Amino acid sequence: MFLAIVTMCDCYLAEDILSFEPLDEPIRNSNYSVICSAHPDSPYFPMWADSTGLPILPMGDERYFVFNEDRLSFVPSTGESNHVFTDFTSENEAVLTILDLDIADSGSFFCVAGPHNKSLDVEDIKDPECVPPCENGGTCIVGVCNCPAEYIGKSCQELELFVDIYRVGEKEFYDIGDRVALRCSASRPNRYGPPVWFDHYGQKIETGVGIETIGTRVLTPETTELIIFNVQKSHSGDYTCIVGHADDITNILVEGDETECVYPCQNDGLCMKSVCVCPYEWRGPDCSMPGNYSQHYTIIKSPLETELVITAIDQTTATDCTPSCLHGGTCSLGSCYCAIGFSGEYCQTQEEGYITIIEPEGQVPTLGSSVTFICEVPEDNPYGDLVWIGPDGAIVPDMAGVGMGRAVSNMITAFINQLTIFGLDSDISGQYICVTGSLLDSIH
Repeated sequence: MFLAIVTMCDCYLAEDILSFEPLDEPIRNSNYSVICSAHPDSPYFPMWADSTGLPILPMGDERYFVFNEDRLSFVPSTGESNHVFTDFTSENEAVLTILDLDIADSGSFFCVAGPHNKSLDVEDIKDPECVPPCENGGTCIVGVCNCPAEYIGKSCQELELFVDIYRVGEKEFYDIGDRVALRCSASRPNRYGPPVWFDHYGQKIETGVGIETIGTRVLTPETTELIIFNVQKSHSGDYTCIVGHADDITNILVEGDETECVYPCQNDGLCMKSVCVCPYEWRGPDCSMPGNYSQHYTIIKSPLETELVITAIDQTTATDCTPSCLHGGTCSLGSCYCAIGFSGEYCQTQEEGYITIIEPEGQVPTLGSSVTFICEVPEDNPYGDLVWIGPDGAIVPDMAGVGMGRAVSNMITAFINQLTIFGLDSDISGQYICVTGSLLDSIH
């Protein structure tokens, strides 16, 4: 009788028992995974261990292994959640995963199967590439483009956008009753549209301006002007100009006593909130004009509330003047009292010399030459900015906002506007009109 004895023998080398299959390249800030596979005939299942020999557990397992009296046991972990973990995909495979691979993860990891182990060296960790590549001199650092100061965007593909606020005029501080003009310009054409102004309460300032109000006007696609007529202390504060993600802030400081009127009240007129309240028989901004008419004034109760007060109401209206008073004239007892710059029985005549166009001495317009004209009004002009109108009926743009064009205007002061025409020819010749309020003068 023969006795057959069969002995199980693990006769493989570690190189034959265990093999690695990287699933990813070792790239910084990316996940890195490697499969450790045991030979199908091996009686041992694979598992991963760190450089100290401690097993690497599956994701979410907050225990770790310890040896106690030659026995392997689990104890609770007090560490953070798994940055490195094992995933057992089958009896013969264990996947090592390192989340957000970093330089600090460099080193050795071990795949262990019974008495066998094989070392995995995590090294040569590469920085990620920038996709798309950096442009305009940008530098790729760990997958992110570090752009030069004047460029922005994921790949430094876009010029940085800046806004700049500058004052029209030389005043840094304003007196009550002054006219404030601030211009905000974007550094380049952009997809956001013209700059937008916000007041000191964070409210958007709407487009459109008028006497004794606050508003904005778009001068060019990149420039918007903020205008405050008859500025008061309540206007003091920070004003913000915004274009897309870019912004700039300026401060308006108004000095003086709000009980003072811009024009001293005459004929026993009473100054209330910077407005003269005239006796019944007087009228005008300083109560210097005779006439019986309804008195009215405003009281600023808060930045968001203004009260209108009308006193001495009678039945005399502008319809008592026939024809009606023109150009802002006021009818009182059948007579027209004309606005500044106008005269005549019905205020129908513009006063000569109120708005004046001056041509430099010796200037001779010739084909291809450049010509300049100066438009002036008195310093007490209440009608706002001087504006040049071209032959096509459009406002001649301000050179501060658009640079050099064929015809540009330049607001030298609040009362002087210069018109310059470059490369004179038949296409740009014609009538140019200088306007303030309803007053105008023209040149050909």
